[in-house]
Amino acid sequence: MDYKKIKKLISCKLLLIIFAIFPFGQIDKLIFSLLGVNIPLHLIDVFVFLFVILNRPVLPRKVKSFFVVLLFSWALSFLAIQNYAIYPGVFYLLRFFVYMSFGFSCYRFDRKKIDLSKTLFLLGFVIAIAGLLQYFLIPDIRELKILGWDDHYFRLVSTFLDPAFTGILLVLSIFIFLASKLSRKKSNYIFLGLVLLALLLTYSRASFIALVVGGFVYFSFKKSKLFLVLGILFIFLIPLLPHKSSEGANLLRTKSIQLKIVNYKESFQIISRNPVFGVGFNNICFYREKDLNSHSCSGLDNSFLFMLATTGVLGTIAFCDIFFSGLKNLSKKRKPLIWSSFAVILLHSMFTNTLFYPYIILWMGLLISEAYKE
Repeated sequence: MDYKKIKKLISCKLLLIIFAIFPFGQIDKLIFSLLGVNIPLHLIDVFVFLFVILNRPVLPRKVKSFFVVLLFSWALSFLAIQNYAIYPGVFYLLRFFVYMSFGFSCYRFDRKKIDLSKTLFLLGFVIAIAGLLQYFLIPDIRELKILGWDDHYFRLVSTFLDPAFTGILLVLSIFIFLASKLSRKKSNYIFLGLVLLALLLTYSRASFIALVVGGFVYFSFKKSKLFLVLGILFIFLIPLLPHKSSEGANLLRTKSIQLKIVNYKESFQIISRNPVFGVGFNNICFYREKDLNSHSCSGLDNSFLFMLATTGVLGTIAFCDIFFSGLKNLSKKRKPLIWSSFAVILLHSMFTNTLFYPYIILWMGLLISEAYKE
């Protein structure tokens, strides 16, 4: 067996492992936390890294320029402060680079035997089932606050231990279903119904709004009566959701809005002090404690503010250039799915740091690499 065949075989196995690990989300990190071990990386990171190394991507000039800005921004921040507390940021920068390169590696890799639409929807469906089991069997995960997770009560968080990130993945899987051959078979709507139910039980308002906005974008490309029916049904079911004695399950809750306003104010303070190059990738916690006397290290809730704060104006312009250039020259067949998925992510990114969530980067990398192949 020659080198190319061995490489292809190993790459295929790695990709299947990545798909297999994907639905487990934060479970590996939770297990390590319970054992008292603090490991910043996930198991999936290792296999994504190996896949990218094996299928060396040809990165466009715009992507290379963006990462040069990122590295320069972090180096400038490190030289200015000379504090080793921000040193780990370079490893998160490396991980972000690997995840961004994943889509370009997939583009080079021939995966004819893998039906991407069915695979991605299957991932979403598994996440939904895991979430439903969690919601009905372990609805109270407030004790996990001791280990650093949010204290959710009677909300579907699934294996990602977060209703917002779980919600956005479920929304993306819904659009995968609508744009694929799966929607042609009536029996498959049972699976879609379970995904919709799981999405409802996240009580994630950002995900609900993202679904509606993404739906309008999808409908502008494909005048689908099916989506209108599903959209009306979804909106009708929202008031019927069970109202448990939980702040998170209250769709009219205001506490989270107040916390986001505080978060946004801190974001603007950091941006105003470091407007051109930002504070460097993953250095938000250090700067919040140093400049703002804030001991909340949860990062920033808005992806665009996060980008401005960490990479500055130059990095943000470079990133947006990559982002929107990715929408050009798409195959007509894939435009409804890609555009609606981008709209969903952009909207959701206004409320949580979705754009930089590794699992979202993997998902979109796969979609775009597939779209450009057709």
